[in-house]
Order: sequence, then structure tokens, then C-alpha cells
Amino acid sequence: MWSAANRSAQEMIWMSVGEPLYRDLDRMQTAARGLIDAPDKKGALHLDPSYVPSPEIAEVDIHLQPGGYALDRGPDDIIAGVFYETGGNVFSFGQGAGKSDSKAGVIFKLLDAEFPEIKPLRILDLGCSAGAASAAYAANFPDADVHAVDIGAGMLRYAHARAEALGVGVTFHQMDASVLNFEDGFFDLVVSHNMLHEIGAEKRRLMMAEALRVTRPGGIVILQDVDTRMAPSIVHQVEKDWDTHFNGERFWNIYNNADLVADMYGAGFARSDVAEHDMAAVSGINRWYIISGRKPV
Repeated sequence: MWSAANRSAQEMIWMSVGEPLYRDLDRMQTAARGLIDAPDKKGALHLDPSYVPSPEIAEVDIHLQPGGYALDRGPDDIIAGVFYETGGNVFSFGQGAGKSDSKAGVIFKLLDAEFPEIKPLRILDLGCSAGAASAAYAANFPDADVHAVDIGAGMLRYAHARAEALGVGVTFHQMDASVLNFEDGFFDLVVSHNMLHEIGAEKRRLMMAEALRVTRPGGIVILQDVDTRMAPSIVHQVEKDWDTHFNGERFWNIYNNADLVADMYGAGFARSDVAEHDMAAVSGINRWYIISGRKPV
């Protein structure tokens, strides 16, 4: 009964937001296009018409989101991003995360505590989805050149329009995090938020190696995700494993059982420069898992 109720609640999230979103979609897409094409825009959007999103993500309705994260229905489509942010807000309120919680805010706290000497001027956000964290980095580091990548064109159009509406500049790229088109040592700080549990083991290891490659010597890579790896009891473990089977989270259990520290070593980070962190959310009762690594000088 718990499983059926949980599944029904997840489906109801998308039902509750889907009808009003589609009813207002024409207006939202017109507004988004105006922001994307504005002559005084602060950021940029680079889509790749030849890019085919990774099937391991594109073929799954992750978290049961209709059409999945890579949904793209045409040149002005933003529904993937609209669904992600609106449905995510409904889900987060039910999970106790709080409207004011910010995953980027947790990274800001970590930087202040562990890496106070890092004053990033070039930042890369991997798997940016609807761009909430990307915009937060641009706002928190106004002198930084912030870039963000994701696989879905619809998601990225929304993310770009969202950043422009907030008055911050982010350059968004349609790109796979495991095959980055940036030069070696370009960024001071590379981050990801809740991406580790959305990709398979091979892609995760390639992503870590690419993150290291594009980070400058002495720069920092910080990968944040859900705290299911630290589930305190078998009851919690069963609850979290449920998402693998009934909530479109294909790699949930793979993430929970992965040796991420070993993966960071394998990517080229020095053992002394890799650390795991268990951090409280900015608001609410949630906690976040974080693994960080400094690129050897």
C-alpha cells in the first residue's frame, strides 16, 4: 500500500502541474523566446542540432517526468525545463526541502569552509537541468564567467530564459558531461548537482576525468548529490531503492553502491586531494552528499 500510494503521489505531481502548464505554454514560450533573443541579454545559448542525447537518460522518464529530461518538441520548446522546475518544486515541498533551499548554497558554504582561497573566475555547471544552480553561481560570483551544460535543448532554452529573467549571465551549452568541448585547464571551479545518480558507472567515470581535464591546476571539482549513500537504516535503504524500480531512476542503486572515491582516484585526482562531505541543506531537514577533489598542481 505504501508503494502504491508513493507511486500515485508521484504521478499526481505531473498531473497537477501539467494541465496549467500546457494551458499557458504558448505565452511562456513567447516570453522565453523574447528573453533568449533580447539584444541586451547577459548570457548565451549554444544548441547543437546534430547532437543526439545519451539514450541512457533520454529514453527514461526520470522521476516519471513526462517526456524525460531530453524532451525537445521544436525550435521554441521549453516544456522539459518548465516541467522540471515546477514539478520539482511540488516534490521538494512534500519532501521537506523547503522553497528557499539551494543546492548551490550548500556548495557556497563548503567553499567558504574548506576552500576559502578559491575565488573562481570561470565556473562550469555539469548537468545543469533547468539552470537554478547555474543562475545562483552567476549571482554569487558576479565577476565570474559561468558556463553550464546539459543534454536537452528544451531544458536549456528554459534555463537560459530563466537566467535572463533573473538578470544574470550564464552561457548554456548542449553537451554531454562525459565529452566536454572545452580546452584543458579552462575552469577554476567545476560543479554538478544531483547528476551522479542520473548516469551510469561508465559515463560517471568519464565525466570525472573530463571535469579534471577542464579544471586548472589547483582548481576544484565539487560533485553534490542526494544523501541516500548514507541511509541510516535498512528501512531507509528499502525506501530509497524503491525509486530504482518504480520512479524512473535507472541508476539510483548504482549510485548508492558506487565507490566514488575510487572513481575520483581513477580519474586522476590525488588521494590526498579527495574528500567526502555530509552537509545539511540550506533549509529544511534534508542533507546532501558531496565529493570534492582538487586538481594536482
